[in-house]
Formats: sequence, structure tokens, C-alpha cells
Amino acid sequence: MMNEKPITATDVLRETVRARNRSPHALSLVARELDGVSTGVLEDFAAGKADPGVAVLKGLAKLFFPTAEFDETTNLMRSLAPEARPLGVRPPAYDIDRHPTYGPAADWSVD
Repeated sequence: MMNEKPITATDVLRETVRARNRSPHALSLVARELDGVSTGVLEDFAAGKADPGVAVLKGLAKLFFPTAEFDETTNLMRSLAPEARPLGVRPPAYDIDRHPTYGPAADWSVD
């Protein structure tokens, strides 16, 4: 397993297009969303016969993964999600010595 090829963004997009190809007319709908790309190019890309180019890969990434983008220099997907921010300030830890202790109520009987 040490010699396995790492999974790239192109591999992920290829498998996504291949999965979409299982339903009728799905690739024609995808091709309609990407300007200047034919269904045949997408079919060849899914089969591993063609490389559609960086512009098409970026379009596929934007279409299938709206919170990520295709990075052509590393051939990886990069997250577009904003950095997580804390929702508030955490209260200090409970210190039992600073809070009163509660015990049984005092005797309320009147003598």
C-alpha cells in the first residue's frame, strides 16, 4: 500500500462525472451548465480518455462542490469555507470555594 498513487482533484472530479453518467441525460445537464463543453468531452473524461482542461475542471468543481475550488498547481481541492470563529466567550471554570455551600434549612419553628 505504500506505492499507491495519491488521490487528486482530477480523480475526484472524474469519479463524480462517472457517477452522474449513470442517470439518463445527466451529462447533458452538466454540459449545459459549463459553457463550451460537449457531452462527449465529459464522457471521455469520465472514461479516462481525455483531459478537458483547467477551465472545465474548475467549472466542474464549482458545480459539484460549491464550497471548494480546483487548484491547478497542486491538483487538489481547496476549501472556500470561511475560517471558523468562536461563537462567544467561554465562562470561567466553576470554583466551588468561591460559591456558597447549601445545606439543610434552618429551623423555622417559633418558640
